[in-house]
Amino acid sequence: MERAIYGMAMPFNDFYAEPNLENNTYSVERTHRKGVFFDSKIGITLGHDYTQVIGTTVDGLQVQTTEGGVFFKLIPNSPLGWSVYKKVKRAALRHCSISFRKILSEQNAFEEKVCTEIFRSAGYTDEVTVYDLKKIVVHEICLTNGPANELTFCTTNVQDSRLKGLSWDNTSPIPEALILPSERSRFDYEQWMAEETEALSKDIAEFKRNVQKFKGLGGRE
Repeated sequence: MERAIYGMAMPFNDFYAEPNLENNTYSVERTHRKGVFFDSKIGITLGHDYTQVIGTTVDGLQVQTTEGGVFFKLIPNSPLGWSVYKKVKRAALRHCSISFRKILSEQNAFEEKVCTEIFRSAGYTDEVTVYDLKKIVVHEICLTNGPANELTFCTTNVQDSRLKGLSWDNTSPIPEALILPSERSRFDYEQWMAEETEALSKDIAEFKRNVQKFKGLGGRE
């Protein structure tokens, strides 16, 4: 049997709420299938850490959308990938998250009223603003135990009932009709930035160690 990691990184017809503690407001973003597109290359990481890349759509990752959400399949092919696979299999990793660029959003007054009533019934006095994400471009998925949405999941069980109706045979890594490529892959850019930052941090740490050695040999500042 093929060993792979499966999951749902974004549920549709649901919302994400971000609090602003400075002015006691909530910004709520609603997602819809028709508004979701993909960059020409998608990557999957551990905890949104671009130095911990598990795979990409060039190398073992497939993504697709259904009426339920954004789903993925990853065939691990690296030591990190197999380590993550084992964690998912024993349920040490259980959820997912997703990164995207907002292209178009629209305020939804009706849903604001609904959400405000829900907040008031729960005893909250925060002001609520609701936006429908009309167009977003996804560039990264991650596995995490701290998801923005608890409805996300990951599993190694291809028979999981939450994957019912999905087929990964003879499908392209990204549905071609949903690709909105940018001049430069956002995932490649984020990975490059993370690697450059990590390398710079190592250089700074090495410089500090050398300074301490110099002081230890009797050198002056």
